Amino acid sequence: MSRPSPAQVDQATLADALESVLAHLRALTKKQTPPAAFDAPPQTTWGRILDGFGLSPFEARLLLVLVGIELEREVSTLCAELESSFKRPTFGWALRCFSDAHWDAFSPEAPLRKYGLVQLEEGPILLDRPLCVHERVLHALMG
Repeated sequence: MSRPSPAQVDQATLADALESVLAHLRALTKKQTPPAAFDAPPQTTWGRILDGFGLSPFEARLLLVLVGIELEREVSTLCAELESSFKRPTFGWALRCFSDAHWDAFSPEAPLRKYGLVQLEEGPILLDRPLCVHERVLHALMG
């Protein structure tokens, strides 16, 4: 039996991480206690992103939500169940939906913005500006 390629390992790790964020969102929609955050093996792309950028569990989960919106329709559906006016994740949405959310995660000096892991659409109010994962991050995670 051949060993999986690094790309296959990365894709399997990403699938596991996305399943963990789906489980988290499902629990939130049912007003249940969400499961613990997903820890990725350090030799995978997701693990290197978590460790290399020093993401908090909240930042990692938010990034996974943004990745999931691009790859898995159920993520958007669950996000909309948490907030009826949901169109795209915003910092305000994340602060309302995640109990471990912290304001400093949205600072220009925090990893998500400092390293360009997420992109902010234009708008006058920071909390209401839609977020998306930077395309290069999405492609890196996909192998």
